[in-house]
Amino acid sequence: MLDPEICHGQMTFKGTRVPVTTVLGLMAKGYSIEQMLKSYPEVTRPAIEAAIRLAISTLKKQYRLKPALAQRLAA
Repeated sequence: MLDPEICHGQMTFKGTRVPVTTVLGLMAKGYSIEQMLKSYPEVTRPAIEAAIRLAISTLKKQYRLKPALAQRLAA
């Protein structure tokens, strides 16, 4: 969700003030979805999974990843 009045316009999970980049960044450092759910209980598993799919889709569009690589990134 993008709202210029929330978190300086950063994309946040709907109904929260948790930036999507915070969760994705921590996951990139090795944190699991389970750890994210414990750290940010207001963020749901489906919301985190949707953020991951959005990130993959964006990368795929920007860098034109081959489908097999995009699937490996999603796993």
